[in-house]
Amino acid sequence: MVVAKLPYGRGFVEIELERGSVVELGHIGRIRDIEGGLLNKLENPTSSEKLSRIVRNKRVLIIVTDKTRPTPNRALLPPLTKYIEDSGGSIKILIANGLHEPMSKQQILEFLGEDIYHHFEIVNHNAYDSSSILNLGETSYGTPIQVNRLVMDSDIVIGTGSVEPHFFAGYSGGRKIILPGVAGSLSIMRNHGFKMINSPYAVYGS
Repeated sequence: MVVAKLPYGRGFVEIELERGSVVELGHIGRIRDIEGGLLNKLENPTSSEKLSRIVRNKRVLIIVTDKTRPTPNRALLPPLTKYIEDSGGSIKILIANGLHEPMSKQQILEFLGEDIYHHFEIVNHNAYDSSSILNLGETSYGTPIQVNRLVMDSDIVIGTGSVEPHFFAGYSGGRKIILPGVAGSLSIMRNHGFKMINSPYAVYGS
């Protein structure tokens, strides 16, 4: 037997393998009906109230990834926004540029689609624009907590994204839609600085 130690969180998971065995990736079936699959999950979530009840009469902020990520926003946003509006929620869209250059109007039009572009207020996050950033203190590590004020001004925040292995965060997606996505420049530079990247816990795919 061989014991393989896989990085997980702040520690490791040990797996016993027969010597010479080959471990293959599990197969995840392709979602052929994106709209149907999305609406089914919104109505039948795991360990949560259905979204239609959560967003009723609420100010909803949808944070979308920018042009550097392969998120299928053109496919996701039409059914998602219709579902929220039909449930009584009002919507704004914030593009999570992080420190990237804000997207042009033409890029937004192509990235999100004409219907979404003309129907909703769409805001380009700018990490350097102090007027759009709120300072909320510091983390226990001394990292400044800076976030786009639209996040704090909204009742409900929904993030789109894609999950991929990341060279020091383990995996992209999820929480990264907030930091670095819509955080202030100081938060991003501290979180993505050499000290963080050099941490023994900063491991690709952990």
